[in-house]
Amino acid sequence: MQQIVIIATTQTEDTAHNEVGLIFISFQIYSENLL
Repeated sequence: MQQIVIIATTQTEDTAHNEVGLIFISFQIYSENLL
């Protein structure tokens, strides 16, 4: 889980990648809450 956050934060130069990273992180958190 921590690696996903690091990858997303390293792509902040590109706003598109940043948005995808935030959506992906939100989905991961949502999935963990379902389990």
